[in-house]
Amino acid sequence: RGGAFAVSVHAEALQGRAVMPGAGGEQAFSTDPIELRVESSDLADAVRLTLNTAAQVAGNAAGVVQADVTANGLLTDAGAVRTGGPESVEGLVLIDELATAVLQPFADASGLDLGRDIGPALTAQLNGTASFGDGGVPDTDASFEIAAEHLTAVGAATVREGVLSVGGTGEGEITARLARVGPALNSFLVDRGVNITRGGPA
Repeated sequence: RGGAFAVSVHAEALQGRAVMPGAGGEQAFSTDPIELRVESSDLADAVRLTLNTAAQVAGNAAGVVQADVTANGLLTDAGAVRTGGPESVEGLVLIDELATAVLQPFADASGLDLGRDIGPALTAQLNGTASFGDGGVPDTDASFEIAAEHLTAVGAATVREGVLSVGGTGEGEITARLARVGPALNSFLVDRGVNITRGGPA
């Protein structure tokens, strides 16, 4: 108990090429060096992990990723590592101005054009806390926010005694607004002979 430490990991930048839909074939991509730091002023209290990096596609900024997570109560009063993990974990993950072209391959099967239907970039933030107690499913509170040119979404969820509550049940709720619903619906309906020429927000 009472031990302090700090470890920093500096990973070199990544570089490569990938096919980006709508970009005319392969595009060069790269990341900034990945900075990972794990530190604690007292192991009996908390251990904090932070991560920072950014990406570029074809020389243009394609998103920033930041994470900040803290684990509390890793040790018992006797100084042993707690069985089943820490007492609690809290943290946030922020993805800022992520180019939707990076995500497009995961949406191809749905027919969605993310750049058109959502926007060229999105920002997302996830916050959460989890209390592990005596084991089992931890009590959890989580929330998220997503913002893009044509999409806004916010949501919250809780887990209590193994029961998940979302979408207006309990303390959780999820709301979303899609400004260009017509083109998005066409992605699913055009093969069924339906073509929506105008569509407002939803």
